[in-house]
Amino acid sequence: MRDEFAVPPARGAGRGRVARGIGEPGGLASARSPDASGELGDALRRLWDETRGDGRIRVAVLDGPVDLTHEAFRDARLTNRETPLHVAASAHPANPGGHPAGPAARPGPAARHGTQVASAIFGRHGGPVKGVAPGCGGLIIPIFTEGPGTGGGIRRGPASGGSARLPSCSQTDVARALDAAVRAGAHVINISAGEMSGRASPDPRLVRSVRACAEAGVLVIAAAGEHGCAAPQIPAALPTVLAVGTPARQDTPARQGAPARQGAPARQGAPIRQVEHGRTGRPSGGNCLITPAESVLGAVPGGGLAAGSGSSFAAAVVSGVAALLLSLLVQRGHPPDTALVRAVLLRSAAGTGTPPGHLDLDAARALLERALADRVPPQRAKAGQREELPRPAPTPPDDDPPANGRSAGRYTVSEDARRTRYRDVPPDGFGAVVVELPDGRTYTVDDLRYPLADGGRPGMRLVPAADERPITLPDGRRVPGYGLLDDLLRRETGLRPEDPVYALISYIRPEEHRLPLTQLPNGTKLRIGHRHIAAYVGQGRTTQVLPLNTTWRGTGPTDMRLNLDHYPGTLHTVALHGVPQATLNRNGHIADHLVTALARSPERTDSMHCRTIDLNTVLQYYRDLIRGADYLGDLAWRTNCSVHKTIVANLMVNVPHNPASFAEIFGPDGPALWDDLRHRHHELTGVRLGPDDETRFTPLWRLAGLRPEAVRPLSPRDHHEFHAARAENRLAGYGGPRPLAPGVGMIWRPETVADLLGAFLGTYLPFRETGGTAAAGLLLQMRHLAVEMLRVSEERYLSLVTPAITELLAADLLADPSGSGPGLRRRDGFDAVLARVREADGAVRRWCRTDLRGLLDHCLDAASARVAETRDDPRAAVPSTATAVEKLTRLGEAVAALDAEPSFFTSPSIVHRLALGRHPSSPFVRVRAVCTVLDDNELVPWPDGPG
Repeated sequence: MRDEFAVPPARGAGRGRVARGIGEPGGLASARSPDASGELGDALRRLWDETRGDGRIRVAVLDGPVDLTHEAFRDARLTNRETPLHVAASAHPANPGGHPAGPAARPGPAARHGTQVASAIFGRHGGPVKGVAPGCGGLIIPIFTEGPGTGGGIRRGPASGGSARLPSCSQTDVARALDAAVRAGAHVINISAGEMSGRASPDPRLVRSVRACAEAGVLVIAAAGEHGCAAPQIPAALPTVLAVGTPARQDTPARQGAPARQGAPARQGAPIRQVEHGRTGRPSGGNCLITPAESVLGAVPGGGLAAGSGSSFAAAVVSGVAALLLSLLVQRGHPPDTALVRAVLLRSAAGTGTPPGHLDLDAARALLERALADRVPPQRAKAGQREELPRPAPTPPDDDPPANGRSAGRYTVSEDARRTRYRDVPPDGFGAVVVELPDGRTYTVDDLRYPLADGGRPGMRLVPAADERPITLPDGRRVPGYGLLDDLLRRETGLRPEDPVYALISYIRPEEHRLPLTQLPNGTKLRIGHRHIAAYVGQGRTTQVLPLNTTWRGTGPTDMRLNLDHYPGTLHTVALHGVPQATLNRNGHIADHLVTALARSPERTDSMHCRTIDLNTVLQYYRDLIRGADYLGDLAWRTNCSVHKTIVANLMVNVPHNPASFAEIFGPDGPALWDDLRHRHHELTGVRLGPDDETRFTPLWRLAGLRPEAVRPLSPRDHHEFHAARAENRLAGYGGPRPLAPGVGMIWRPETVADLLGAFLGTYLPFRETGGTAAAGLLLQMRHLAVEMLRVSEERYLSLVTPAITELLAADLLADPSGSGPGLRRRDGFDAVLARVREADGAVRRWCRTDLRGLLDHCLDAASARVAETRDDPRAAVPSTATAVEKLTRLGEAVAALDAEPSFFTSPSIVHRLALGRHPSSPFVRVRAVCTVLDDNELVPWPDGPG
């Protein structure tokens, strides 16, 4: 069905089509099939009861100009973003008003379509149009204009059924607009337009920009077009785009968007058109949703209203729904995880509550709640309170004993261990750090603690263990040194005595429990207090990647002890949706043993270089490791402990070990590779894998909606050619095989340096305690670390963090205009900040060139202007530390613009942050902290007696 713009009589009177609002009876609901009538509208109203959107979530609309003076947008937080196309159109004679989004904008098809689509998302509920996400922020980025363009590829295509000419633009224009949306901080990008993929191939520039959106964590949602999910148009057909179609209309003939005649050559970079229709079909590639959009009320330029139908408006509805789900996340203190939202939207279309392929909003919400059940958001202070994280006493584990009668009981760190090994940590301070501010004040951060089973408050469940000797329980019984630990893991994960145990163990540094603010970046706190990752495989054994010259005890990488005399460790279990834990653990054992036995580690185990950043490359690594490929001995392919266990975890959830799965994943090479794996396993373990040892389950990549062809590993040559093209900025013209985007189909998204810096600042710098100025000083102090990690110059780093420093200072001024609150907020306070920075710089001359005082003065001037803008314009974004941290997370994107191949890696704190819900991960995977294990000589029974 064509997008329809039937304008009803004024105020809705008279005869003709009646246009209704989204969520209103007879509106969206009436477009549903009879067996599901009204469900989407009802689900929207239930979701609106909880949120109508959060201003921190931004939706970019790439469409025609928008009349922001329309009553529907009163008090909406919308911002125009100019593009070269936008500027050129503003000066064109066809637009005498000189501003495409202003009241004088010519109300032609482009502005009509853009205004309608934007109102479907942002229309305020007190006005004439009820949008889906009226509380979210909006970025209006025009890609269509009313004029014929200025030679930039702006063209018009004929509308079927009439002589009117509707707007079009080049795919390059769309690519530029996507880049602008990412730079402006969009979380969701709506594109209600496209070109039939049967008539054109995607422009490499557009493909690159769409891929960059995925890598930056931005969700692109696009209209599927006339043939719906069966044959989505460009850009909806691109793999990381979430395509949206509408239910089939059997009486709708093929029109403008019909496929090209058979044999017609595809045109690369054909224009994107602003008209498409809404026929459904079998979902293509698992990346398409169907939702009704019939007679959707929308605003049109000049104050009017109109009814619109088709996939343009279906895409707008889904963009609004995605923004609402992201709003739920941030309102509960979680990061805006677009990968999670995309996954739950697609997973909701399984066909249980709605026809297959159709969006089921209630199911999406349930999936989201399930995924968040074990995520703990960063704690926030209530209004008027200091933002100090709680300091509960160490909480003992549950009292329920395991079936065999052993109980870990209740334990606490002994006084002797607290005084000597843990440097006088107080009884209630284990797992936390006291941060000393320059003015003598302190605050506490529970950086090593995690949610406990008794209500989720942060704490640590302490369990004693020992290598090569038994331990004595409080009641006098002696058990193996691993006995309490194994029993607890089996009880927590529902394992039988004969089932294998598998958990990731992250070794921690709790002795760093009191530090000055300026010393935080210099130790393990930069990695959230975590030192090393290994795997625990039961009976006191671990698998480890360690330097050759190590004092850790064990017979080899696959048979190491716990070694708790080096560091305590927190154990994390990994669960996959729908898979018995025993099956998953068995699969993990196979993959872990092979990879640990065969992999090679770099001499510098703190290396931040990683090749296995996407699922295809992980599978390539596994295939070629099994076969002993020589190139894996190169330094670039060696893996430190964190990267190593990330590879194992991804294999654990993505590669069932059986012949059929190997044939599906590895293609024609699969059967031979399975034989090679069995031979290699026998060579390493002395045991032949038989039918009873095989594992079968639905892998993560299939749960994520990927096809086998999409995950297939590249050849080493193809991998080299792709990354060479990327490093040399030749991807636009590269036609060879490509891997998936980093994180797609993986257990968690690879980290960037920006992620690491953002996690550090988000963990240790509560704004109400430090103030924006002190936080800004720490950013300056950290520049030598960041320069080394980001591989950019000092000047470039400072230019990248300037927006974040400005935001921090603006938040300072907004919180306390007088400058009398915590933190140094006046210009004369900069001297003390800079003195600490210079002290941290030491005698290294190269850190003394930049005029840091001038930079801070510049940022303060800009911050003052930001605050003034906020007070003068209620639509302006309010400065906040959350926005500052978000700007820091964009460092990776900015560096990627300079370095064609951005650096990904994994840090030792990754599983801890996953357990807290502070790093994006798959919604189908659950990482949970179970306990912290210490040498039994360091623990004593809880004073109240054994559990």
